[in-house]
Amino acid sequence: MAMAYTDTVIGQANEAPHLITSGPQPPPYQECIYMDVSLMHHTTLVHPTFKLAPRRSTPTSSPVSRPMSCRSTSPFLPLPDEIFAQIAQYALGNPFDNLDVARPAPEYRKPAFGNMDGMTRASRRLRAISLPEWFRLFIVNRADDWERARRLSGMHSWVRHIICPAKALDLPTPEDVLARFPYLRSASLALSRDYHFTPILPLSRESLYPSAPATLEITPGFNYRQPVSSFPPTMTSLSVRGTHGSETPLLRNLGLQCPDLRVLRLAKCTMFDSCTKACGAKSNGSRHTDRYRQLGDGSDCSFWGTFPFSHDIYFGGENVEAYADELAAELAPLQNLEEVSVGVYLTPNAALTEHRLAHYPLRHLPDDDPLIQNLIAAASPNLSQPPILLPSQSTAVIEQPPAPHIPPPVTTAVPWSTSQVPPPQYTDPSLWSYDCHACRKIYTASTTTAEHTAGLVLASALPRLKKIEWASFFESHPHAHEFERGTGMHEWRVVRDACGAVLDVERVFC
Repeated sequence: MAMAYTDTVIGQANEAPHLITSGPQPPPYQECIYMDVSLMHHTTLVHPTFKLAPRRSTPTSSPVSRPMSCRSTSPFLPLPDEIFAQIAQYALGNPFDNLDVARPAPEYRKPAFGNMDGMTRASRRLRAISLPEWFRLFIVNRADDWERARRLSGMHSWVRHIICPAKALDLPTPEDVLARFPYLRSASLALSRDYHFTPILPLSRESLYPSAPATLEITPGFNYRQPVSSFPPTMTSLSVRGTHGSETPLLRNLGLQCPDLRVLRLAKCTMFDSCTKACGAKSNGSRHTDRYRQLGDGSDCSFWGTFPFSHDIYFGGENVEAYADELAAELAPLQNLEEVSVGVYLTPNAALTEHRLAHYPLRHLPDDDPLIQNLIAAASPNLSQPPILLPSQSTAVIEQPPAPHIPPPVTTAVPWSTSQVPPPQYTDPSLWSYDCHACRKIYTASTTTAEHTAGLVLASALPRLKKIEWASFFESHPHAHEFERGTGMHEWRVVRDACGAVLDVERVFC
């Protein structure tokens, strides 16, 4: 039915419109757009070769293409706004059907505004119908975009989805900026500006904050802040990434304000994100810019420059049950939650140091090399395979086959001295640019056990939970062009019986 109206209306678009330049203006819903107003009033599409019997109220001698007054006494009603809204959606290509910006995707783009620019200029009525369709997705680029949205009358009620980088939520953006959108459904927020640093010994308050009120108390040191603290109750999906502090205040606000939340993704700022962002910025738009075009602001995180070894806040496989109980208690108010993604690595923290000091120098060696096999055997003594001794370490006399081109045996533990070559920093991209099979063989079993234990705790606390995701120390992001270790996820599926009781959680392998 919408196609019929589209063909009827657009078919008259090439004819010159009849503009009223004098006299009282009609209401917006009676504005005349095309030459023949009766074509817009018809509810069926008539083939142009057919002939219709003229109505008595219309003179038979007047041509059909003659401009008619907008104050026509036609008994037919105008097309409803819903039909024009469908036309606007069709012109845009229906990009917002079943849209959920909280789910992972390479990027989100809006169609060109030129697809519906003519419709917005046709009349006030069509502009009021088409603009809400365009602003269903609001991609915020700068902090002043919130003020521009406030100036556009009615825009807050049009927005259904918001994508916001970290710089758009920096001060002085208010914490309740999202609560101003009463019909918001999904949001993707970068909260990496959730901290601020004040010098320990400021010279004076006036030198630091000249416009601050006299009653402002400045606390020196490092402090966390909540960029967003208020959410509309209509939200069903939320993705938060780049956080440095605790998510407890955020989860408390979501439990009080968003009872219908079904999808929640929590991703912290990690060493893996920092090194890939830095690499993407230095490469001037090569492999990492596609992934971070909408996921962040593309800048390096200064947090890890101040705390280069504080990665235990998101990485560790110790006390998993206590952590899962605490997280389940914070998520308990969200009883409608169906999917949860937690950006925490349930791998022993010792894996970071071991990979940096012991595995990385041997990255160029194959998996069957004796050095790699000895390293894995030393870290995993319960393996059934005994360690393979190097030729220099063997006490038995081994008969060598007559081969004239045998390379000399390796007598050192690493190809070079670690005292001469310092280990790379955690934010060095080369440290995570390859798949370390030694880490997989040593820490896969303990990581799987920890994720399974924590998943059972969350599934028991949330009756509608179906899917759980944990940050993976071994996997790469699915949309990355090259291997970026530590940016992937481990997905688990909750298995329930007919009554809803939890039976088990199963790992999903893609």
